[in-house]
Amino acid sequence: MSEERLEEIKQIRKNMQEFVDFDGYVEDYPRYDEQALFIVDDGHLDWLIEQVERVQELEEQNQGLHIMYDVRLAKFDKLEQQNKRQRKLIKDMAQEIEVLTDIMSNADNADELNEEVIRLKGMRGYENV
Repeated sequence: MSEERLEEIKQIRKNMQEFVDFDGYVEDYPRYDEQALFIVDDGHLDWLIEQVERVQELEEQNQGLHIMYDVRLAKFDKLEQQNKRQRKLIKDMAQEIEVLTDIMSNADNADELNEEVIRLKGMRGYENV
């Protein structure tokens, strides 16, 4: 319906242009005015105004969505950086645990230390570390 109406308005405009010369002067006012009345009387002008208002509403909504997207993207980037830092920290901690485990393995009381490490790993859920 909207597309058909727009095509009808375009045709009326084209018809109006037939009554205007190259300099922009109207050559046949009665027929020109008749076409202009079609736009007003058939509600085309009101419909065009409604369409413009709807476009403005959609542009405002679109702008709001862009702002929300930018905010969420910034939050995502912040979380991604935090995730990278935490992964590095976990990796560094795992390396430190490995070094400490090597040190404890070579200590005089290595058996007691290893038992304690196993006990602590079990308590904290580090069975695979």
